[in-house]
Amino acid sequence: LHERIDTYRRPESLQTILFQVTNVINEDHCRQTSLKVREVFDHKRRAGKFIGGFAPYGYRLDPDNKGSFLVDEEAADVVADIHAWFLTGMSKNGIALKLNDLGILCPAAYKNSKGIRFHNKSATQLWSPSTVHGILSNLMYTGAMVQGRYRVMSYKVHDQMKTPESEWFIVPDMHDPIIKKDKFDLVQDLLKRDTRTAPKHNEVYLFSCLLRFYDCHTAKNRRSIKKLYGYNYVSYMCRTYK
Repeated sequence: LHERIDTYRRPESLQTILFQVTNVINEDHCRQTSLKVREVFDHKRRAGKFIGGFAPYGYRLDPDNKGSFLVDEEAADVVADIHAWFLTGMSKNGIALKLNDLGILCPAAYKNSKGIRFHNKSATQLWSPSTVHGILSNLMYTGAMVQGRYRVMSYKVHDQMKTPESEWFIVPDMHDPIIKKDKFDLVQDLLKRDTRTAPKHNEVYLFSCLLRFYDCHTAKNRRSIKKLYGYNYVSYMCRTYK
């Protein structure tokens, strides 16, 4: 055993080779321990075992099978409604406003109402377009276990960073789906389009992100024309030409 180093009583010990060697050994021990812990977590992720502390909104942790989910029927109905509304043309902002008008608790507030100690960085307890987007783009609702989307920078720096999708741990058919895969894929296709809504509108226009000019491939701008003969007319103009 090495003699303990007391830098308070013996400050000159900081200059000894023993102090430097001990630091190197301790540093390597921390690094090796971090790698071993990460390997254990990765093994569980590859097996489809959930290692997080909270199930995603729409599910709850299975008390009889650690690392698995059960469907939370109350929240799952909201998840299904969000996907259905989006497919009918409602925008993410329009869905958030509708949920707030209906008095439906946002995911963080819902977990707290169930006695789950869930703390959100955001102070608001309302639905937002970003929250709706997170639900629309979460592959877990198809029954797949998706983990490893974030990782800490190192065992010294615990700040989280996003990982590329190619490095995610995705194991299909690990729990009951809330959204069918074909429906989820259709939602992802719509999310890739520019589906912003006009002011004071909750639904996306019929031809949003669909009409483009053949020559320059630019999207067309929608213009409303004053009412003529009792009808509202709409025209589309090339951005470049305009």
